[in-house]
Amino acid sequence: MEDKEFIAQMAQFSSLEQMTNMSQQFTSISERLNTSSAMNVLGQDVELMVNGQAVQGAVEAVTGGDFPQLLVNDKYYDYSTLQTVYNSKGDTEL
Repeated sequence: MEDKEFIAQMAQFSSLEQMTNMSQQFTSISERLNTSSAMNVLGQDVELMVNGQAVQGAVEAVTGGDFPQLLVNDKYYDYSTLQTVYNSKGDTEL
């Protein structure tokens, strides 16, 4: 292998490593945003879609972590099932 080829290959490896690091950082930011968004619905009336069934109630608690969960009607549901958040009167979607 000639010097030019070796240097070009090293540059490619360096670029690949930087892209991998950026991807990991974006994933971490996304997880933190999900947790923050989940915390914002604490105490709100919500509607969740679980296995094709609508579940309504107030969010009593929120777990943190990579996959936040909402406690509604004494049962935990994935934050990803959240469909609608209502204002305190329960008659208008936010």
